[in-house]
Amino acid sequence: MAKYRKYLWYYIAEFSALMLARLTEKHLKYHDKWKELPREGQEDRIVSEIIKYFEGFQETGRPINWIDVANLALIGWVREQSE
Repeated sequence: MAKYRKYLWYYIAEFSALMLARLTEKHLKYHDKWKELPREGQEDRIVSEIIKYFEGFQETGRPINWIDVANLALIGWVREQSE
């Protein structure tokens, strides 16, 4: 069995740093495009993106980028908190 840290929250700092780096990278490419999309329908859009990641995994074996999945969840959460 894999050796994991004692608590899941012990991973938060590392995971957050990776999220921030990826968000910065995406911002340089897309700027604030995420703000242009409405709250309505976001669940379908986000799930569609996650399905694309999974299909890429199934077709090519390319690992799912869990940081990108988490960032999609963050976008959805921010939109809901901003209503």
